[in-house]
Amino acid sequence: MTPTPTPEATAAPTSGVVVNPSPTPPADTQVVNEDSLKNGKDGKVQIDVAAGKTAVRLPLQAAQILGTNDLVFKMGDLLVTIPSQLLSTMPSLASGIDGVGAQILLELNPLAQSAAKAIVDGINKDSAHISSLSDVFEFRLSVLMKDGTRIVIKQFDEPITISFKIKGQFNKDLIGIYYLSDNGGLEYVGGQLNGDVITAQVTHFSKYAVLEIDKSFKDVPATYWAFKAIQSLAAKQIVSGVTTSEFDPKSNVSRAEFTALLVRALGLKAEGQVLFTDIRSDAWYASYVATATKLGIVSGRSNNSFAPNASITREEMAVMAIRALEVKSGKKLEPVAVSTAFTDASSISKWAEAYVKTAADLGLLQGRENKRFAPKAWMTRAESAQVIYTLLSK
Repeated sequence: MTPTPTPEATAAPTSGVVVNPSPTPPADTQVVNEDSLKNGKDGKVQIDVAAGKTAVRLPLQAAQILGTNDLVFKMGDLLVTIPSQLLSTMPSLASGIDGVGAQILLELNPLAQSAAKAIVDGINKDSAHISSLSDVFEFRLSVLMKDGTRIVIKQFDEPITISFKIKGQFNKDLIGIYYLSDNGGLEYVGGQLNGDVITAQVTHFSKYAVLEIDKSFKDVPATYWAFKAIQSLAAKQIVSGVTTSEFDPKSNVSRAEFTALLVRALGLKAEGQVLFTDIRSDAWYASYVATATKLGIVSGRSNNSFAPNASITREEMAVMAIRALEVKSGKKLEPVAVSTAFTDASSISKWAEAYVKTAADLGLLQGRENKRFAPKAWMTRAESAQVIYTLLSK
């Protein structure tokens, strides 16, 4: 399950300047005046983008007018919510005499059907079937100077929220909002469902769309007990196969691999330095372990050793799963009244007992044959996928 770095995932976007040869606003730009930004309700000000418009210009000091309200743009079935805190940083990009007359420019450009189809068809599919369930939108946020120069904001300190209405029938386990790179790469960015509306937060602008991805593995048939979990997590790029066609569900999972799975599943940013002596700073899992350790999801097998390549035991998995769920929910979990009984409960380590009990009672994990938990047994790739899949539903 070692993640394969992709150009879109490893190349961090940076701010840049794009010169627009014409300072005249295009005909498809809607101008928002100050009065329109004063009608806040429930912490938001909504701007309805008129039909035929694909860009919006607003005052550089929009954040000052909005106060604590966020700014929501509604364009047909698309919603884009920009936090006031992000807007408040934009005037500094146009300071000085050259900034006089500058404005904020938001572009919401739906690609033509032929262009959108070409992009989706050009995605590196790795044997997956990919269907588009929305228009492909290209977004851009800029400071537009009076002379037409654009200072393009390519990385956001505060995330922008985008919501699409899904077109057609869909499988909720296989859909998400994806970033589509120009080189055919694909990056899952999230997908909270509310009926037929799906929402995610993004930290940079480019091309985005709602996609349904059906990825299958020849060693995980539809009748396999963990098929649904593996299929769903593969679509969300949380798990991957050992090859493009094989998942190898019965092989063991290392402590580093399961740590990375949890961090990716929770949508956490993998960053920081590890302090364990047996993890090199350039190891692919180093930042995942750093993040998980900082949040208390995982600890070392000693003060200095993490044992990243050691297979993870089922009782270790239970501890990490509950700690991850606590991070996800933001609260400490207490064991419920009814407890699942395992015939080998006495062999569970004392430090893991409460976690195993809670995880079993919450349905996060199941025992093996003859009502045994098998705490010291190695966790398989299929079991790890099932635990992550269940955790995400909590």
